[in-house]
Amino acid sequence: MKNLDREIERVLSLLRNKIRERGFTQLQVQEQLHWGRSYISQLVTRQKALRLEQILCILDVIGVTPTEFFGELYGFDRRGSGFQHDLLGPAGEVTQEELRRQLSITQGLVESYAKLLVSKRLLDESDVEQALRRVGETDS
Repeated sequence: MKNLDREIERVLSLLRNKIRERGFTQLQVQEQLHWGRSYISQLVTRQKALRLEQILCILDVIGVTPTEFFGELYGFDRRGSGFQHDLLGPAGEVTQEELRRQLSITQGLVESYAKLLVSKRLLDESDVEQALRRVGETDS
């Protein structure tokens, strides 16, 4: 649980910084999202559990893409190959372990984003199932 707590703190810290960097206050973001007055404060102080859907909503309001946010959080290089040098093996190659880790992160983000779009009725659940079948077909 120690690693999970550390990751949550990293996410919250970056989220607070991005809100400030983009010139917003927590109150302004809450108002745009029609959330209760102290809701973001409760999220960033861990009085309420933070879900990916909430992060994506906040990022949308402040004009930060999920790629930018999670790229900074997990060390993706947004300008080039997608990996910073510290993610590469000794010979400069991307390790299999790193590829598996990045794939796992990406799959989780895609699944969560699809759930968000379905919950907001911007995407039909049958479209998600159809897309997953297509991906499964290309994997074989």
